[in-house]
Amino acid sequence: MNRREFIGSALQTAGFASLAGCANIPFGARMRLACQLWSVKDIWQKTGGVTSVFPQLAAMGYEGVQSMAFWQCDPDALERALAANKLAVADMPISFKHVDADEAFEKTVRFCRRFDVDFVYIPWWKPNTLAGWTEFAEKLDALNQKLAPHGIRAGYHHHIHEINEKLDGAYPFDLLLRRPTFNFEIDVGPVLEAGRDPAKTLLGLHGRVPGLHAKPYPGTYAGAPDDRQDWPAILAAARAIGTKWIVVECEQRKNTFEDIAASAKYLRPMVDLVNALR
Repeated sequence: MNRREFIGSALQTAGFASLAGCANIPFGARMRLACQLWSVKDIWQKTGGVTSVFPQLAAMGYEGVQSMAFWQCDPDALERALAANKLAVADMPISFKHVDADEAFEKTVRFCRRFDVDFVYIPWWKPNTLAGWTEFAEKLDALNQKLAPHGIRAGYHHHIHEINEKLDGAYPFDLLLRRPTFNFEIDVGPVLEAGRDPAKTLLGLHGRVPGLHAKPYPGTYAGAPDDRQDWPAILAAARAIGTKWIVVECEQRKNTFEDIAASAKYLRPMVDLVNALR
């Protein structure tokens, strides 16, 4: 796909076809490409810990890394490993234990300030009622208010059960979408798997998706022959709504670098091109 074809596909599919030219597109901040290290956990769990794979990721063109395992790392060692490979922490998954008690909350804020993290998210939740989801959303709203003075936002990383399993006659995902103060780490894999359009979903969430998980569906890597994601549309939509981190997550094979390497090779030029659009 050449530059003109890419721009045309991205703008038309993401809802920008009516604009006169790409110079007028209200794009947000520059996006960066990161890797969720769950994608290769079978490797780093056997080779010296989560930072042991940083050199390979940097060589692939990744700018950031993401992992719950960072909470178990020595902060000084983590900082040295990131600096040595010119990587940054791309958002941070947390549990409520990281923010409920005052001491834990202060420790989390210190971590986020040290590693320039401005978005944290709960990576899993599954109450049995819609009322339970409302309580969860209210708790995250309260956490947002508590974190705001520190320049940090909180959100939620959904899976597929929120999108395709009804509770009390409604989908929890739709309940969360309707809350204007609720932030997401959108995962485009389950969005497409559930039959929804990832780009259109993103376009309805301006300013509410600091990062997204760039998950192929159903392929093993972004751009695979069986991957049905419309990546030009997704990236253009993400840039338009202010998403900062595009975080590759390949879940099918966690014992190989092949999938995240192929994803980076496919997505890196697209991210750079969308960043260049003004």
